[in-house]
Amino acid sequence: MAERQNFKALQRAFAAHIRDPQNSPPPEDIEDRRMAIYRDLFFNNVVSLLAGTFPVLCRILGEDDWRRLVRDYFSIHRSHTPYFLEMPQEFLHYLQNERERRERDPDWLLELAHYEWVELALAISEEEPDWDAIDRDGDLLGQHPVLSPLAWPSVRWFPSLPVSYLLGLLSATSWSTFKSLARWLQPSRRLGRRAPSTSSWTSRPRPRPRRSGRTTR
Repeated sequence: MAERQNFKALQRAFAAHIRDPQNSPPPEDIEDRRMAIYRDLFFNNVVSLLAGTFPVLCRILGEDDWRRLVRDYFSIHRSHTPYFLEMPQEFLHYLQNERERRERDPDWLLELAHYEWVELALAISEEEPDWDAIDRDGDLLGQHPVLSPLAWPSVRWFPSLPVSYLLGLLSATSWSTFKSLARWLQPSRRLGRRAPSTSSWTSRPRPRPRRSGRTTR
């Protein structure tokens, strides 16, 4: 039993150090060169995976700030899923509920992350309209239109553009020009008031949106 407890303690120390090497010492009697392999492997995989889901956010923040953001997520967040495709949703949950705002954080950081996550969620969604309950030749004025399960209504404080367009804009303009444009688009500048916190407009993402109604035959 004591040997088993020691092994569990070793595993916890190993995982804690990989998550947060600055504040969690590595297990004793393990060469740092070996630990570095695991530190870099785990962290770089998370950085790469999240950058693939949030490409615009990654580009806007820049490599250093992006890696600091992911390191903070990796250090403090406790995921509730083992699936890679669900890690972006865990990252969004961290931004909404766990991250303490930094001075360098853009006002629209959370909203842009949510927008990019929605693109992934809709791309991999297995939801389909219930075609048996829909009259495809029906009268839109005389019957009840059906909201597609792939249409997710949301309220945003900042202008939303397709991610592909934003990536093209980042490639075609200088960083200083893009930052100036982003600052101008902020509601606090356009409306002469501070924008409300983005945490007020959305809760933890819902995997299955509700329908608004069905058609009649």
